[in-house]
Amino acid sequence: MGGRAGRQAADRARGIDPWPVTPRTLPAAASIHRAFPRHALEGAALLDLVVTLAHRLRRRGRAARGLTLRFAGGTSWDKTRRLTEPSAHDDDLRTTAYRLIDAVGSPASP
Repeated sequence: MGGRAGRQAADRARGIDPWPVTPRTLPAAASIHRAFPRHALEGAALLDLVVTLAHRLRRRGRAARGLTLRFAGGTSWDKTRRLTEPSAHDDDLRTTAYRLIDAVGSPASP
């Protein structure tokens, strides 16, 4: 190797890298996925999903502006509701999730 390439290779071999490390930003969206054996969503399972999502948001220092429930089966579809204000609180997300379930007529209950 020639002068510049040789010095660069020697520096890299010693762990010297002049380029700064730039941390990646967190994704704008957070999601929780759970598969259920049948086309019914129980209130306890929904609450567990909401608590897990809220914890993830708080840990990242983020807040939700909306909540989307996605159902799969023969055909996939999803339903979204916006929160009145951004939040990472369990109760706000739970209330929005139950409103979504009520809107689609699913048998989940609190």
